[in-house]
Amino acid sequence: MEHGYTILFGQSHDSIEKEKTVIDAMIKQRIDGLLISLSKETNKYDHLVSLDKYNIPIVYFDRVPPFEKASKVYCSVYKGTEQMIEWLFRQGRKRIAFINGPDEIAASKDRLKGYMDGVSKKKLKIDMQMVEKTDLSEEGTQMALNKLLNLKKPPDAIISFNDYVHLDAVKYALQKGVNVNEDILFASYANISANKHAAHPPAVSLDQFPYQQGQLAMNMLINILDKKQSGEINDNPFEKIEVPITLVYS
Repeated sequence: MEHGYTILFGQSHDSIEKEKTVIDAMIKQRIDGLLISLSKETNKYDHLVSLDKYNIPIVYFDRVPPFEKASKVYCSVYKGTEQMIEWLFRQGRKRIAFINGPDEIAASKDRLKGYMDGVSKKKLKIDMQMVEKTDLSEEGTQMALNKLLNLKKPPDAIISFNDYVHLDAVKYALQKGVNVNEDILFASYANISANKHAAHPPAVSLDQFPYQQGQLAMNMLINILDKKQSGEINDNPFEKIEVPITLVYS
């Protein structure tokens, strides 16, 4: 590499147990620094806090822990959710439903808080019948959507946990005769590249710029390591960069 470091790469496959295993293996390799994007399952952080004793600089990106004493690069899905609701409201949608992910996923909490605050700010009633959860399987999403469509007053807009959940939700909505993005406007997160090839992409998707986050996180870690190597005193030991989110419309 340009800065003389060798890269060790590990993949958690969104399992907190594999995340712990990968981190332990890297510690044994006497790494100089660590970049982490947390697994979807990570909602307890003892294994991360314990890393302090090794004096190894850590930068989190994309999926980051909630504690303040950490260097991190992130997008605010909370703010993004509020913006999605604002946009849906401007399209005349007043019954905005939400298909969230499992409770054990930390990002589910941020999305739900953004949803509830966004609905409240538009002076709309928070109706928890409009909030369903999926285990991220196609069947789980189908069950969530079926409950929403069978409400006495079904939604006129649905925000899905991510674009993959959206694809499963739309597949089932079409089977039930829904005119997608007309009868019901669909919104989502991630802005995956497959959206441009989908017959029914979300009307709006939140781009969280994972590539840019990775670049910024690596630059941050290199700067921290350079300061450590030179003995420079770091007045700001925990740096934070919030990457502005962007709503992408189909």
